[in-house]
Amino acid sequence: MGSLQDYSVFRRWWKKETPAARGYTKSYSATTPSGDILEADFNFHEKKSV
Repeated sequence: MGSLQDYSVFRRWWKKETPAARGYTKSYSATTPSGDILEADFNFHEKKSV
């Protein structure tokens, strides 16, 4: 895969997708060399000013 210090490897490995779960704003998927599928869903909230 490459060095863990080389973040460009991660950017090429993870593919952006449409979130499957409602309420999530970002979703990524990756397939490992052994064929496993990894998925990550993120829900970012805006900070409210006080």
